[in-house]
Amino acid sequence: MAGKILLTEWENGVLSAFWDSDKGRMVQMEYEANDKKETTSVGDIYIGRVRDVVPNLEAAFIEFDKGKKGYYSFRDNPPCIFLNKKQTQKICEGDAILVQVQKEAVKTKDLVLTSAVSFTGNSCVLVAGKNIYSISKKIKDSRWRQELKQKLEQAFPLSEKDYGFIVRTAAYSCSEEEILAECRKLAVQWEDLKEVAKYRTCYTKLYNSPRDYLRMLLGSVQREAEEIVTDSSMLFHQLQEFLQVNNPSLLGKLRFYQDDLLPLYKLYHVEKAVSEALSKKVWLKSGGYLIIESTEACHVIDVNTGKYESKKRTEESFLKLNKEAAIEIARQLRLRNLSGIVIVDFINMEQPESKRELIACLKQVLEKDPVGCYFVDFTKLGLAELTRRKERKPFREQMESVKS
Repeated sequence: MAGKILLTEWENGVLSAFWDSDKGRMVQMEYEANDKKETTSVGDIYIGRVRDVVPNLEAAFIEFDKGKKGYYSFRDNPPCIFLNKKQTQKICEGDAILVQVQKEAVKTKDLVLTSAVSFTGNSCVLVAGKNIYSISKKIKDSRWRQELKQKLEQAFPLSEKDYGFIVRTAAYSCSEEEILAECRKLAVQWEDLKEVAKYRTCYTKLYNSPRDYLRMLLGSVQREAEEIVTDSSMLFHQLQEFLQVNNPSLLGKLRFYQDDLLPLYKLYHVEKAVSEALSKKVWLKSGGYLIIESTEACHVIDVNTGKYESKKRTEESFLKLNKEAAIEIARQLRLRNLSGIVIVDFINMEQPESKRELIACLKQVLEKDPVGCYFVDFTKLGLAELTRRKERKPFREQMESVKS
């Protein structure tokens, strides 16, 4: 998918979006308030204090800031870095450890903390506590993979390091020298942070993660971008500075848009896209429509024939409507940033061949989602079960937090 990353000042905040140039519509949006109440973001690194150890959960609750705590799983984390004197690796109440915010708090659930501290670059990610060299499965060139792995092992022997690297898909368009240079930069960043941590107290924030709209330029969406467009001089200069340090290869794509007669939000129908992403009902071109509702446990999507009912109710027509719905559902999941379990009630079809064709269509469109979205199976009740990886809050929650 080829398109444009758009960034504009919107309702006392910044709206970042991805515009599909081929289809002429928005496929992804995120909002971040300038004065958001939350001062903690995914990626921030703290010195936390262990408050409660819960053996039954194989977990602990760690206070990382005064009055703020997070959930820490023993099973899902590598050995942590203690900043108090310890004789063992066993985590006990009162211990001071280095933690990073892994997931945002969701409604009644605490945010999730990890000791697998990571620093993200354009071509690779440094992960502390995991001695691995992992290369994106989307890179199929086996010879390239093998040669790069050898270079990494020579430059960063695993036996001597307390970290490893995940090589991202974007690395395939970089030279070996560029990849290794970025690995070295991230390694220095990690060593410097550990050194500083020795002289700081609990609840100290050691690292501020970049704003969400800047991190977007290090994410998978930047590979699809032909241009990065903003109509804000403040954002333009901020983007220049960020890209110069973190992703210089994108500087040539950065463009400042200025047109008093046709503002950026009008040119790309931003108001319409925001309204659509917040609406429960989504119309399809055929006359059918989707009803999208979210619960505490999952998201539910109902496919309805709507105005399509006046046409012949045949297996072929239902399959056509379901495939159209599948394509739109894939877009809506990304547009609204819905994650976790998604249940879809498609129009019922009798023939197994029709269901197989629908599944193939669904898998094909979900594969294009850069976040990671997968078809699981049809349940005994005939409902399609999907799952999508969580990265940030749903778009609706981002907007609600601003209005509250």
